[in-house]
Amino acid sequence: MSKKRRKGKGRSGYRGPTRAEVQATPARSEVPPLFGWLSRGTGDSGWPSIPRSLARGALTVGSSPVLLLVPFLFVFTAWVGLVMLGLEGPVWLLANMAALPPVGTFFDLAIGENIFGASPLALTATAGLIIARSAFLAAVSGLIVEALEGTPSGSAGLRRGSRALPALLAVNVISFSAILASRLVLPFLGPQFAFLGSILVLAALVYYLAAVPAAAIREGRGVQETVRRSARAAAMPGSRHLILSVIYVFVAYPPLILFTPHGNQLSVNPLLATWIYALVATFIHMSFLAAFCYRWMAIEPEVPAQPVPRRR
Repeated sequence: MSKKRRKGKGRSGYRGPTRAEVQATPARSEVPPLFGWLSRGTGDSGWPSIPRSLARGALTVGSSPVLLLVPFLFVFTAWVGLVMLGLEGPVWLLANMAALPPVGTFFDLAIGENIFGASPLALTATAGLIIARSAFLAAVSGLIVEALEGTPSGSAGLRRGSRALPALLAVNVISFSAILASRLVLPFLGPQFAFLGSILVLAALVYYLAAVPAAAIREGRGVQETVRRSARAAAMPGSRHLILSVIYVFVAYPPLILFTPHGNQLSVNPLLATWIYALVATFIHMSFLAAFCYRWMAIEPEVPAQPVPRRR
């Protein structure tokens, strides 16, 4: 036996795997077999999977009487106020009364035009709706963050939520500007591509801005830096954040509208079935908001201080 072979064998007689054996052995996947395409990628990313995020969001909202009552009261109060301004339906508007921006911003613009037509009053009404929705989402975001941190939701959560109001106003202004720009550009693509383009615009806005409420509440930074950090978090690898953003847009618009009982009815007094459906839709919106907050809190320490470099 040659000296080289004696050295490779060693005292124990153990022979490690060859390079060919290592290449032939399939790597063990870190992605669960079920819902694998919704789970985070391999590596050390702290992003929770999409199923876990949605389950945590639904559990957080469903287990808190305050987080159930406040959104439902907002939907009822908003509908009464809009009826007093002259809104006469359609009643499917109830399904997205508590929608997150930019979906909610899109319907704020639609409601303003529904009441006042294409006039300056419509823009004024839209601005009022944006302010009201931003204040509501800021308050609910504070309650959600408190619940996720394990502290009872109450007045402290409402006070913390007020930190997010300027950032949410900025998010709505960005969304409003992007929606108006898409209205001018997308019609040149034809009806089908215009609809698809509007969906993609909404999904992109959710992708970059969904973490703004939680970031504003948790870190207390300025509006510009909060928006930037939300965008940087979205660009981090292994997040599947774009998939979750697209899921929310496709759930909120148009499925929640199409399945609204008697949705096309023009009435100021929706039927009981419509109200029940609106409450379910509101719960879905709040669950997604809680899921986005939960995901931000999970990866907050990992969000880089500088923009994430893009792969070539």
